[in-house]
Amino acid sequence: DVQYAQSVAAVQERMAAAERERAAQERDEAARRRENWELAAALKAAKREAEREEDRRLVAYGGPASMKEFDGEDLAARERRALQAAQMRLWAAQQAEERRIRDEAERKAELDYADHAARFSGECERLEQQRRDEHQRA
Repeated sequence: DVQYAQSVAAVQERMAAAERERAAQERDEAARRRENWELAAALKAAKREAEREEDRRLVAYGGPASMKEFDGEDLAARERRALQAAQMRLWAAQQAEERRIRDEAERKAELDYADHAARFSGECERLEQQRRDEHQRA
């Protein structure tokens, strides 16, 4: 009977070990399912958020009527046009500054020429007067 009791205890121990192993496998499987579900839920949430962001971006570009994006469509047209307008303003300012400098240089050249002409004219008049004075003395 001792041998029978030992064999019953051994069978019960193996059954308990098998039950513990089955419970551990079920916990591991449940944990894997939970992780997969959480990952799938996170991916779905990220996709929904990306779609919402895309919708917000498209609405910002032209309202609800522009909820689709077509091949070749320039979704960054506003930013590009704003950048181009800023570049044009910069170029126009640069050209205006260059023109102002060129006009100033031309005015300075004209003033220098007028000053030189006045000095030359004054010198010519002085020499002409000197020649008249010498001619009158003679």
